[in-house]
Amino acid sequence: MIEALLLADPGNVAYRVQAAIGFHGYALGVVEPGDRVRATALYQRARDHALVALERAGLPQAKCETS
Repeated sequence: MIEALLLADPGNVAYRVQAAIGFHGYALGVVEPGDRVRATALYQRARDHALVALERAGLPQAKCETS
């Protein structure tokens, strides 16, 4: 549902934050116990939404190092 809202309004920071929170929570609480690989992909989606939200909120220097 949140991704449908983002398609309609991709610049909405609140939607991006909610997407980040939602993907992170779902990965942590539901997916990770049984499938760490899928959880990692969901964590990355959450991170991507969060970074876009930070950039749109005026923090373009916000970056995430991956290892």
